[in-house]
Amino acid sequence: MPAAAWSAACSRQPTEDPVHHTREESIMLLKRLAVGVAAMLAMILPAKAESTLDAIVQRGTINVGVGLGTPPYGLMDSSMQPAGYDLSVAKAIARDLGVKVNIVDTTAANRIPNLTSGKLDIVIYSFSITAERAKAIAFTNTYYVDQQVYVGPADQPITKIEDLAGRKIGVTRASTNDIVMTKKAVEGAQI
Repeated sequence: MPAAAWSAACSRQPTEDPVHHTREESIMLLKRLAVGVAAMLAMILPAKAESTLDAIVQRGTINVGVGLGTPPYGLMDSSMQPAGYDLSVAKAIARDLGVKVNIVDTTAANRIPNLTSGKLDIVIYSFSITAERAKAIAFTNTYYVDQQVYVGPADQPITKIEDLAGRKIGVTRASTNDIVMTKKAVEGAQI
């Protein structure tokens, strides 16, 4: 069982167009991430990281958690095969390590338990860095930052959090938007 559990998915860095990159930009991002992953494995907890990397190489497979319900980052394509940006990152890491990739559909709620139990070697998924999460797992450098926004009907504008009173609010459970909305506890809002 891997001794070091960590996430390659961190927050995402903004670009002019965060969904569409040129081929060259995508290749550069993947190379940077692969170098970061290798460096993190080699430095963050040297003995544990080394044993994790050794286990991956010896096994010949890296087990990667990806949210397959988060297009364009992770999804099932028309052939019912995993696809998306996060899959490209996972494949680049596996290629650089010289191993096969095993994609495991992952949810926000099971990311950390699956890492700490050894079911997953890494997670490549929208994954904000928080102090609480950092107590359980290690993170690579941030490679992509995204925003959390409120979305609703155009005829019901939201200009401040109090405007959510009396409304139903959808969040991804065990995510930072779940934590923030629950903490804000807007009176009458149903999360």
